[in-house]
Amino acid sequence: STLLASSAASDVYKAGRNKGKTVLVFNLNGEYIGEFVSSYQAAKILNCDQGHIRRCCQHKEGRKQHKGYIFKYKEELI
Repeated sequence: STLLASSAASDVYKAGRNKGKTVLVFNLNGEYIGEFVSSYQAAKILNCDQGHIRRCCQHKEGRKQHKGYIFKYKEELI
């Protein structure tokens, strides 16, 4: 099941544009939870820090998880 809600999606698609990368979310056991169209949307809906989500996705600063979630860019897994 996906966490993407149409009302939340409208917040992300400002002026009909989406420049973000799709973010997949997993729990700490590695089980798939859902996906978001961007780190901005994931941060807004999950009440997380967008910068921390991006660092998780980019594997920066050794960050692997944030607030009990594992974040990965969808393009990385394709």
